[in-house]
Amino acid sequence: MNTSRRSTRSPGIGQILGASTVALGGALAGIYALNRLRRHSKTQALLDTLPPARDVGIEDNTAEPADDVYDPAEVAHEPATQLEDLRFDELYQLAQQHDIAGRSSMRKPELIAALRDAEANPDMR
Repeated sequence: MNTSRRSTRSPGIGQILGASTVALGGALAGIYALNRLRRHSKTQALLDTLPPARDVGIEDNTAEPADDVYDPAEVAHEPATQLEDLRFDELYQLAQQHDIAGRSSMRKPELIAALRDAEANPDMR
């Protein structure tokens, strides 16, 4: 005799949870798809504001050179290192080479100022 009987009147808790999970997953997938579409339309709107692409003629080498092309000859030559980029001990060694008085009590900004003065006035020591 079969004593276990399943009730056919109401769905079980497992069926309710399963259906709820599927519904929730579908809602989340829909929200995700809407956000992706919204993000895509914003990106497309930004892309539409860009100027049209220019044909630079790379394939056939017929393009005129642009006016804003980098020319190394036009670049002002800066010193190899800026004083601000040097460490304190490097600045101190430079101050020793320039024989700057009072260098042992100077801080980094003072050393930089003294070195600039020494470079501007090499005969003033």
